[in-house]
Amino acid sequence: MLNLNAKPLLPLEPHVADNKQHSLSAQYLESYESDLLAMWNYLRASADEELSCKNLRIDGKAYPYGQCYQISTWVLDAFPRILSQKAKVQNTQVRSGLDKIETFLRAGGEIRRIWGDLRGEYFQNALQVGSYYVDVSNDTVDATKPPVEILPFNQAKIFAIKDFNHFADMGRRYWKREFYANTVFPQLAPLLPLFSVGAQGDIRFEGNDYTLALASENNFALSKEAIESFPQLSKEWVEILACYFKDSKYEFVATADFTLAQKACIDHANSPPLSYKEYFNTSTMSLIEINKKLEKIKLTGEIK
Repeated sequence: MLNLNAKPLLPLEPHVADNKQHSLSAQYLESYESDLLAMWNYLRASADEELSCKNLRIDGKAYPYGQCYQISTWVLDAFPRILSQKAKVQNTQVRSGLDKIETFLRAGGEIRRIWGDLRGEYFQNALQVGSYYVDVSNDTVDATKPPVEILPFNQAKIFAIKDFNHFADMGRRYWKREFYANTVFPQLAPLLPLFSVGAQGDIRFEGNDYTLALASENNFALSKEAIESFPQLSKEWVEILACYFKDSKYEFVATADFTLAQKACIDHANSPPLSYKEYFNTSTMSLIEINKKLEKIKLTGEIK
């Protein structure tokens, strides 16, 4: 039965598949595990060919470490092109898997990228294919694991991030970073309430499509809570940032006071939908631009 009161999914949100997706998965995917595994491994190998040449390093470690986002995004983006060229694929098992997925999609099956808390161990980007969890970057933390993992979704144990405390708890365990309230860019605080700082003093805004959407839930209540409860950047750190952002187009406030950030949350909660959409798009660009500038900064002193 359709639940008219069901909460709309946030971008990238993991969720239990509905009855339609369960039915389609059982009909078109369930009996073809080996063909589908061969197909996903083929797609992952194709991603490796392109991405490994870019020499991107995460935490100083070579591909594929830490590149679950890059790999899963590449696979999903390349999927339509590879489907359209499946006749050129020589491996019959891979071609059979592509046939099964194409039939599944034509019948109304869904493939979407998801991101969340995987088994309480780390953040993970993966794909949700009907009622299945498909991780095409399964070896990006532990290189001894196979590159692809396919599981029924309810066995995968990937969970949506509930709030910014949940996000920070995962980030401390997985990234070894500490988290601080954003009170220095108050106009961005409603959607970008947190900074994180690494052991070497590197600092960045934290956010992706999911966390930005999560921040806006319930009139920015989660952001307001984070701004009020997380520690603020030290006076010394704010002074370092002020040197870089004193002439910035972004409003920078070099005070240890969260009232302006609080007020911004309240103001944007009352803004009309069009203004909010523009604010969301602007904040996404600000996240990218400010983080690029923050890459040049090393904070000094003790990390709490």
